[in-house]
Formats: sequence, C-alpha cells, structure tokens
Amino acid sequence: MRMWKLITAMTFLFYAGAASAQGWIEYVNTDDFFSVNFPGEPWVEEFIYVSEFKSPLPSRRYIAEDAIGRYQMTVIDMHTTVRPPGRQGLELRGAMAYAATELRQTGEVTYDAYGEIQVIPGHQLQITLPDGRRNFVQIHYHDYRLYIAEAIVAGNMPPPAHFQASVSIVNGQGHQIRYTGEGFHQFPDARPVLSIGGEIVNTEADALDIINNSDQRASGQEN
Repeated sequence: MRMWKLITAMTFLFYAGAASAQGWIEYVNTDDFFSVNFPGEPWVEEFIYVSEFKSPLPSRRYIAEDAIGRYQMTVIDMHTTVRPPGRQGLELRGAMAYAATELRQTGEVTYDAYGEIQVIPGHQLQITLPDGRRNFVQIHYHDYRLYIAEAIVAGNMPPPAHFQASVSIVNGQGHQIRYTGEGFHQFPDARPVLSIGGEIVNTEADALDIINNSDQRASGQEN
C-alpha cells in the first residue's frame, strides 16, 4: 500500500510537471535585454522601484501564469540613479544584496546562496511564503540593470526548472552573452566575452561579424 501511494505521488508530480511545460514560449526582450521561458505571452506592469539610496528607478515587471503558478521577471533600470557620478558604486554593486534583503522579509528562507548565469554573478533564494507557496528567486545585475526572476508555485510542486533554467541575459540583437572566468574582479566593464549566441568570440571584430552574419541569416529567412 505504501509503495502504491509513493508511485501515485511520483506519477502525479511527473505529469503535473510535464503538463505545466506544454505551451510555453521562449520570450526574448531586446529592450530590457533578457530572455526567459513563459507559459504564454506575459503582461507588463510599469512601476517605480526605490533603491537602497532612495533613487526612484523606472521598472517593468513581466508576468505570466498557468495552473501551476506565477512567473515573473522584474527589470529595474538603474541608469537614472540620483547618486552623483563617482558615488554610484555602492548603489549599483549593492543592488543585488539590497533586493535579496527585501525578499527575505516575505517568508521563511530555505535556500540562500550565490548563483550565476552565463558567468554573470547573482544570488538565489528559495522562500516559503505565509500561504505555503514557494518562491524560487534569481537575482542578477548587468549593465545598469537589476534583474529579479521569480517563480511562485504551490508548496507541493517540484521546482519550476523550465522557467529557472531559461533565464538569460542577451544583447540588443537578442543573442545570449557569455563571459569568461577571467577578469572576474573587474566585471562587467573589463571582463572578456566568451561567446555571443553560442558562437565563440576571440576579438571585438569577431563579435561584430557574429552579430552581422546572424542578422543577415534572419533577414534571408524572412524574405
């Protein structure tokens, strides 16, 4: 009897996970420079995010839902910081830490550790909310933008891997950017780019060739 119950529970989780992944789309946004999988086209909320240093920052939250949960990507544009030039470093470099501190107040933290995508530093949290749901959080900072990806699902559901694993930072052409491990302490200003759109970059000229060739291929397919 116990074995039957275990198999039933595992079968439920398997089919629930498979069903939740059906109908998902790869959403690429070249205005806010990210891509992620969503269960359909997201709707967008615009709001003002107040930083640790009280800068009012224009922000967008991209949201999609399905029967399993709610998935959202918040992008905070930090170009408009009110801090004077030369005194913005603490606000920018500390943006991830401040966001993580705020999110920790929303429930019981069960996972709290460093994480990265494309060798871009970040932080991961898992938080059990007061209503029993779990929030799986990824926070990253890149090129004056703070990214907060959240997947909020029922407490008895498996981690939403199809959302979590898809979070990516892209350039203006929608190509994924991946850095090397060199110059880590100088990230992101002087850190070498390893690849764009999966193609290896050796020089800046290579990067331009990759982008131009990709755009030409895309144009040819449209024609």
